[in-house]
Amino acid sequence: MISLLTDVGLRLSECTGLLVVNVSLPYLKVLGKGSKERVVALSAAMVKRLRKYVRVRKRMVEQTDADPEHLFPSRFGRQVSSKRFDSILKAYGADAGITGVRISAHTFRYTYASIALRNGMKLTNLQTCLGHTTLADLPPLTVPLTVSWIRCLQPCP
Repeated sequence: MISLLTDVGLRLSECTGLLVVNVSLPYLKVLGKGSKERVVALSAAMVKRLRKYVRVRKRMVEQTDADPEHLFPSRFGRQVSSKRFDSILKAYGADAGITGVRISAHTFRYTYASIALRNGMKLTNLQTCLGHTTLADLPPLTVPLTVSWIRCLQPCP
């Protein structure tokens, strides 16, 4: 989920609410704020990771009572909650030695936006990718890309 948040800048609710039927690689259909749908494109690396995850997830669903509809079921078989994901994210941050910085799913969304702009993405394209109605809705893009953050964004082995 963290890779997905960073790869396409999803909101946490968009990520936890993803359904298996909304995955059509290399695209995801996302249900955003106000029940607005948008389609986001995934990077080649994210497509590879998501394919691997879907295979593992399929076995998990077959062996447990996990929710077959949600892409990210919890250990109890339902949709993973935002609160649970936040606690997992904070634990990962602590394990990575990140201190003095508030870590949230939105931090990864801001990081996606910062990287996209630094790589030359136009503001209007970023607005569409993030699911914002107007340019005024764009977040303040001030996430510092420290060495710790860059290390956390590296693909998992």
